[in-house]
Amino acid sequence: LKLLVLWRSDEDPQQRLEMVKAFNTLCHDNGLLSIIEPVVRPPRRGAAFDREQAIIDAAKELGDSGAELYKVEMPLFGKGTQHELLTASQKLNENIAMPWVILSSGVDDKLFPRAVSVAMQAGASGFLAGRAVWSSVIGLPDTELMRRDISVPKLQRLGEIVDEMMARR
Repeated sequence: LKLLVLWRSDEDPQQRLEMVKAFNTLCHDNGLLSIIEPVVRPPRRGAAFDREQAIIDAAKELGDSGAELYKVEMPLFGKGTQHELLTASQKLNENIAMPWVILSSGVDDKLFPRAVSVAMQAGASGFLAGRAVWSSVIGLPDTELMRRDISVPKLQRLGEIVDEMMARR
């Protein structure tokens, strides 16, 4: 079961942590795996917002909260040099004490395969993706054909990347 956590720096971290721990307990008591997905948002009070730092701060706060999986936003939206992405992903790995995967939200679907590869170099276990796989076919005339010819190969390629990266470990 997944818990989406809207993470804002100006909201009570203790309340967030208690919510996540209660969710984890509920999952564990019912034989379910718990997935937490902190998604960072600007402060409500209009303070400055540094998305990249917020992603790290959320990981510091919730990365050892007892879930089975941490689903994290890709740093830099998957843009930047290999070194920049790797450094940012390594910071995540240093602060998340459970298996973690990147999500595709906000990452251009053409950049997502590289993002998966780089995140896995840093320690990620893989990805959980929706938009990166199917968004480019929505609204096209023959959605079923497009899913088969476009979305399925994208998903297969992402799976191959995960297999390749896991084989290197």
